[in-house]
Amino acid sequence: MCLCGHSKDMTIKHMRGPATIALASALMGTLVTGAAHASPRGDDPAVAPAPEAKLAVPQNIGVRKYVDKDLVTVGERLHYRIHIHNRSRFITHAEVTDELDSIRLHARILSTGATTGHITLGRTKFVWHGILQPYRDADVTFTVRTGKVGWIYNTVRWGGKNPGRSTVKTRIVPKHTK
Repeated sequence: MCLCGHSKDMTIKHMRGPATIALASALMGTLVTGAAHASPRGDDPAVAPAPEAKLAVPQNIGVRKYVDKDLVTVGERLHYRIHIHNRSRFITHAEVTDELDSIRLHARILSTGATTGHITLGRTKFVWHGILQPYRDADVTFTVRTGKVGWIYNTVRWGGKNPGRSTVKTRIVPKHTK
């Protein structure tokens, strides 16, 4: 029991007011929206529906896309790397999307990997989701085998505080020329 009469195991759900919402936001890494006062009907806030939660600070990440070759022949492998750097506070929902349309037209994905987080692979894109500590990095890698003459334009996109995109291109030529 503390001096104010509350037990020491008091949780945020028992407290009320704007300071509580700020404290909850800081502890959970989210911005809690909604009323900062008790319900006018006297409903217990512990059983009231939870307010909508959003990221407190939009993700502030830097992303750079790399490919190991800019000219290959049909049948060669290309190795891609996406370097993600957290430029700010702890990010619980970092997300980067890689567009695969051009790759699917000219190559076949052999493998994917990430140093942290996970990849969701779809038909036209893959999305990397992860948690990033302040000022830490993550690398996403994937390897493809080329199968058709042409150009591969591969673009990665990200949102957040500084949204952007990074594109690399590779020319694929027949085996007898290079």
